[in-house]
Amino acid sequence: MYVSTNVLISGLSHVCIDDKLRRAITLFGRVVLAQVLKDGHGHSLGLGTVRMGRAEDVERVCSEHQRFEVGPASIFGTNRVGASPSRVDDGI
Repeated sequence: MYVSTNVLISGLSHVCIDDKLRRAITLFGRVVLAQVLKDGHGHSLGLGTVRMGRAEDVERVCSEHQRFEVGPASIFGTNRVGASPSRVDDGI
């Protein structure tokens, strides 16, 4: 079974930047790429994409039991189309 190493993160703060997202997710494993999606003015759209080094790291990000903090919002991560996102409190 193939498990993607990509994670979609939602619920980001409007002031979140790529580096903050990367530093927060690094707690779960090696981050290959972390990008916050931005509007035409450079403000966060509340979404980010992260590519992890291993599928096992993605499972840790999506686990309901993981908590980490980078800012005032709650974040959600999923790597499966149609899957219910797992909540990660007090996130980015």
